[in-house]
Amino acid sequence: MKKVFVVIAISSLLLGISCTKKVNLKEEIAQLEKELYDTTNKKVDEKTALLLVDKYVAYADENKEDTLSPIYLFKGGEICMNIKRGEKAIELFTRVMEDYPNYNKLAETLFLLAFTYENVQNNIALAKEKYEQFLFKYPNHELVEQVELSLKHLGKTPEEIVEEFEANLANENEVVAEK
Repeated sequence: MKKVFVVIAISSLLLGISCTKKVNLKEEIAQLEKELYDTTNKKVDEKTALLLVDKYVAYADENKEDTLSPIYLFKGGEICMNIKRGEKAIELFTRVMEDYPNYNKLAETLFLLAFTYENVQNNIALAKEKYEQFLFKYPNHELVEQVELSLKHLGKTPEEIVEEFEANLANENEVVAEK
């Protein structure tokens, strides 16, 4: 009987520690998010951003089945993408897609993965592959038009896009003038 009591006591203690750690981590995340997204600060503090990403990953590692885990990994990917940490963003977006196949933002995750390959890593081949994968998997998604535009302009400089736009506009003006 004593052994059963000891096992129950130890289990309860470990569960209590685990719950406390989870709550503390969520509180730390909330505080870091508040600091990072403080609108009075014009510039993103990269140190705070990376610390927050680390906390997101730690939470997901410790709470794989929690519904917050894919959300935190997705947010971490967005942060890394925005501070030009492409490899880490790709790692986090890929992890969301592989570990959480039922996550409700899988389409957005795939889009941001492609976007990161294109705009942060400048890997046009992988960006194209991921954009095409998006169109195949999510042909009716609200981001389809954006993906098609991204594919159309993939690899072009902003100057080339402007030139193309101006040429198209000039052609349209000629057609209108002829009528």
